[in-house]
Amino acid sequence: MAALLALAPTLLFLLAISALISAAETAMTAASRGRMHQLERDGDHAARRVNLLLTDRERMIGAILLSYNVINIFASSLTTSVLTSMFPQGSVMGPLIATVIMSVLVVVFAEILPKTLAIAHPDNVARVLSIPTYWTVRLFGPIANGIPPALDYLETVVPETGWLVDGVFSIADLSVPSFFANARMAKYEVDAQRWPKLAAYLTRAWEHPAWGKRLAAEAAMG
Repeated sequence: MAALLALAPTLLFLLAISALISAAETAMTAASRGRMHQLERDGDHAARRVNLLLTDRERMIGAILLSYNVINIFASSLTTSVLTSMFPQGSVMGPLIATVIMSVLVVVFAEILPKTLAIAHPDNVARVLSIPTYWTVRLFGPIANGIPPALDYLETVVPETGWLVDGVFSIADLSVPSFFANARMAKYEVDAQRWPKLAAYLTRAWEHPAWGKRLAAEAAMG
């Protein structure tokens, strides 16, 4: 119990950051370029930051992708580690409970709610989150410097078989592919020759029932 109490503040902090990044990614890609340019001409500094970020869209997406996945992999691994330590060695209860808890928390509070808000008011959300997004790109941009290095990093993280955390399907396997699900809607696919492990991992994810239902629902809406 003490371990859970110690975990809670860190987990809430990570979820809050994840939610902001998720909302920023959706808002930045959905914001009206025409309105942003008009607002910038009217002297809106936030709109100017949005336009500045969008001038190097690949670098921005790469930085957001890298930061989002680093945070969610860390949060999922930390939660799984803490809960696993509370059960006898070899028990699958820790990873299973971690998956259920993190699935609810991340999907609802770091995915559905922020993305719903962002897609409903993309211009306003993009402007509000332009400062944290700017610093995210400043921090992770030199590391990512576009999408390919971010995918290079993920190629070293994803397993050849199974899932990200202890081989058990967890919230990490919902969080990491989420950006690629959005990218698929923009007709972007991971190059299987350059990133074979990542491409195979994403194929497994799309075939998992948890992702199959989501992709089917998005296809029906689109």
